[in-house]
Amino acid sequence: MKPGLPRPLVSSTGCLEAGRSGQPLIYNLAYYSTPRDGLNDEDIAAILKVARKYNKKNDISGILIYENNLFLQILEGEKDRVKDLFDRIRKDPRHHNIQPYVQSLASDRIFRDWSMAYKNLNTLGLHWVDDLLKLGDKKHQYFESLKKIREQL
Repeated sequence: MKPGLPRPLVSSTGCLEAGRSGQPLIYNLAYYSTPRDGLNDEDIAAILKVARKYNKKNDISGILIYENNLFLQILEGEKDRVKDLFDRIRKDPRHHNIQPYVQSLASDRIFRDWSMAYKNLNTLGLHWVDDLLKLGDKKHQYFESLKKIREQL
């Protein structure tokens, strides 16, 4: 684990199968990782091309955020599909130190229109990843922060 990062937080509401409307709940998985040395913009473009095609086919939405040599990715969709994708992601040699951060169920997607958005916060002068990781187990603040990020992009 990268020095200064919080311990991974993996929390799940687990037993809920459907929301109030009877619709299946959306599984939300966030993780952070460290890109391998030498990963460049062309590598990231290749990752995004494959991710967008796969995610669209599997009804997965989300965002990949890069800040200060750290990736934070949020994936949303049907639980088994997101977990299968995360298993594939864990095997990808283009990053390491892959740590699940939050796993939960929600009644709606935050990034519903994005098969895989990408933001390099270093180029925008923003520092959301550090702020999100500092929230620890305050999950309600985590989701509110994600909604604010979505509105600003």
